[in-house]
Amino acid sequence: MPYKDKAKTAAYEKEWRRKSGEKYKEYRREYTAKNKDHINKLKRERYANDSEYRKRVRVANKKYLSNPKNKHRGQATNKKWRREPKNKQRIRDKMLIQKFGIDQDQYNVILESQSGKCAICGNFPPIGKKLGVDHDHQTKQVRGLLCRACNMALGGFQDSSELLSRATDYIILWQMKEATNG
Repeated sequence: MPYKDKAKTAAYEKEWRRKSGEKYKEYRREYTAKNKDHINKLKRERYANDSEYRKRVRVANKKYLSNPKNKHRGQATNKKWRREPKNKQRIRDKMLIQKFGIDQDQYNVILESQSGKCAICGNFPPIGKKLGVDHDHQTKQVRGLLCRACNMALGGFQDSSELLSRATDYIILWQMKEATNG
């Protein structure tokens, strides 16, 4: 540094960058391209360890993405990240823990106890799909694993055994009418 005073040094560097212009920008682009991994590693470490830095980054990211011109960039990055197989599993693991209080191992134990089938209809899930976690909305306790159709049906009946019973009676009554008319 040419000056001991920080303000004078900052002014000197600002003037140097102004005079150097494109030459300085080109140098920074080359340096960043060559050292991208190292720079990102340092940023991740600082983000993990420095709470003030983390707050500033979050505020800046939120401000950047709140601008309608930039919103698609965050969404595109997020979609790309979510499509990667390792991240899909991370997202699912986090969701299982947050929403149902179980991890993937507990899910697998329940799945194995049901022989890989839906607890209500007994069908296997379609290829590439997983059974949904059925839980009591009052107690948040996991009841079992259901296919999408059965899980949505239970949700439609609001977990009410009285409504389910009335629906069963309704279907039985309709079937009896069909049998007598047919």
